[in-house]
Amino acid sequence: MDNPVDLSNADYEEMLHCPQCLGAEVSTEWTPDIFQQGSGKDAQQLIVSIPVRECAQCHFRWTDHAGEVIRDSLVRVYCRDRQFQAVGHDEE
Repeated sequence: MDNPVDLSNADYEEMLHCPQCLGAEVSTEWTPDIFQQGSGKDAQQLIVSIPVRECAQCHFRWTDHAGEVIRDSLVRVYCRDRQFQAVGHDEE
């Protein structure tokens, strides 16, 4: 599956600014993110690596649209695979 956000582009990091102090020196650390999909007995924990941004000036850390896109992509794949298995196409 293609990632809809080009996170390998170093220019992307240069365009980021801290939402706290508007500092322009921002670094990215890929961090595991664990979240729940569904509820009740159907709830599943999903794990994905997302980019966490950190400002060199004020040390504020945040996630942005790129992290949301990655989480959303994982949920879509998870739901698609569950539907595929539900119609009798379980992996052997």
